[in-house]
Amino acid sequence: MTFYTSECVALAAGYEQADRFLTDVRRHEWPVRPLRHANGRHLYSARELALGAIINRLTAFGVPASKIGQVLRRINDQTLRSEEHTSELQSPDHLVCRLLL
Repeated sequence: MTFYTSECVALAAGYEQADRFLTDVRRHEWPVRPLRHANGRHLYSARELALGAIINRLTAFGVPASKIGQVLRRINDQTLRSEEHTSELQSPDHLVCRLLL
């Protein structure tokens, strides 16, 4: 299994600084949680990296940060991590479009 640092997830979400991203995660109660800790660092799964990309797209569409958490909580885990889905359905852009419809 591949793990991603908070810096990677923050960049996927469109943040230049991981600290600012993690502050917004806590403030707005976004469901982005580290999978494990190692060497004093938070490590995240590919699911959280995909959530970061979705946060980035929702922000670009003008969705307020306070509403992003509601959208993220509605996303089914299987939608993000299922290997059976086509790559088109796994793409964050298509996932965001499906959520907004």
